[in-house]
Amino acid sequence: MMMTDIYAYVKYSDPCLDFVNSKVWNTRIEPFTDLFSGYEDVVHWLRQLNILGDTDVESLLQLAKKDARETQKAFEKIITLRDANYRLFTAIAHQQTPSNKEFEILNHYLQEAMRHRIVTSSTEGIRWTWINKEGSLDWMLWPLALSTAELLTSDRVQRIRECSGCYWLFMDNSRNGMRRWCDMKTCGNRAKAHRHYERAKISKI
Repeated sequence: MMMTDIYAYVKYSDPCLDFVNSKVWNTRIEPFTDLFSGYEDVVHWLRQLNILGDTDVESLLQLAKKDARETQKAFEKIITLRDANYRLFTAIAHQQTPSNKEFEILNHYLQEAMRHRIVTSSTEGIRWTWINKEGSLDWMLWPLALSTAELLTSDRVQRIRECSGCYWLFMDNSRNGMRRWCDMKTCGNRAKAHRHYERAKISKI
């Protein structure tokens, strides 16, 4: 799959959920499509989520060319957090208790993130800033771990759903909290068409 094709998977909701949705999961069968085949895919995907800026992308891709072994290690760390996040969010979506193992993975990266976060002041105001990211191939894990922790500890965590059509995770912002699909125009319409087909087939029997 070309990188120019995969951006349709980005829903621009919570970065940590869109991060998880880089792998198109199916809980009824084995996971089947991973949009991350290498480090470059991760960098471009996170640019679409605004986790990385254009300058970050250029810097990281240049750094990745210098040491293939370290780049692979960074890629594996990113995949480890993504898959742990998936298990955390899916358990919650199914009203189950997440495994302590997944929290251990998240907290490992979260502790690392907090060591690199400080408050600074500039002409644009007072803000949180990530520091000491120069030379790091995996510093994008810091904002992703923080985004995950903030969602898990918020009231919104109970609104995490798994799409009944494509199995993406999404945030249910509907008034009644009963939304079943990530997108009514795609998965919702596909489900309705399938039900219509089944009813028509039965009526002919």
